[in-house]
Amino acid sequence: MSSSWIDLLNLQKPLKFNEFQVNFNPELYNAKPLPSDIQKKLDDRWNDLLNHAKSGKVLFNESKFRLHSVETKINNENNSIQFILNLGLTDYKSFMCTQQEDVPHEIRQYITEDHLAHPLGVSCILITSDNYIVLIKRSSACADLPNTYDLPGGHPEPKNLKIYTNENIIKEIISSTIAECVNETNVDRNSLLIDSDFYIVIIMRSQKRYGRPVFDFCLRTTLTSSELQQRYNSQTHNEAFETSELKFWPSDKISDLLDLSNISIPITPSCHAALTTYVRLFC
Repeated sequence: MSSSWIDLLNLQKPLKFNEFQVNFNPELYNAKPLPSDIQKKLDDRWNDLLNHAKSGKVLFNESKFRLHSVETKINNENNSIQFILNLGLTDYKSFMCTQQEDVPHEIRQYITEDHLAHPLGVSCILITSDNYIVLIKRSSACADLPNTYDLPGGHPEPKNLKIYTNENIIKEIISSTIAECVNETNVDRNSLLIDSDFYIVIIMRSQKRYGRPVFDFCLRTTLTSSELQQRYNSQTHNEAFETSELKFWPSDKISDLLDLSNISIPITPSCHAALTTYVRLFC
């Protein structure tokens, strides 16, 4: 399954959560427009998806940050790594219409790398105090990858920023990662060890989604798995509709979860990439 994703960082050790930079430049890093007749086909496809969503799927369009590329720099003096995310803007509609496997060939043949949405996603390996990895099961209402197991995650939201400065975008990437953990699992934000146990693990591109990028972090909570399960069961969190259950997996048995023969717990490419890299960096 490792061939289904690409590691853009290849870290030799985990980095602290704020050890990255952003270069925001929509003129350079936005997707190129498609010919008007092809865009019309994509608009029709989106309208069809919206009509289907009325039968129970949750689907709406919002602006997202577009990951064009990642630049990596090595400081030869101390062998430290610095990486820079080159970002533009895109939206969820463009992702659903250009980066799904079922896009018809009559449209796909006109979509090049420069046309792809590449919305930057974020996710987090959340680890309980009794050393369980927290997995969410994406509900059947999710338009993308329903009924699969994943890490808590979502997208940094451009709409949350009044000014698109590089510093503000970095803060939004970090805060959205934390917010997704809280909103999808109902973990107590005050229990999250942000200052001491919050790390960057990987930026991956999913080959099955034509290079869709996800920025994966790792974060610990002082809650036990049973305490977190109780909080989740209360269903008071903001995005309760997006998940149907929590599953807790022992952190010392991640290799069993990554086993290709384990079809009873299907995990997303992003989850597979993050956990594979976690084992390499931490175990």
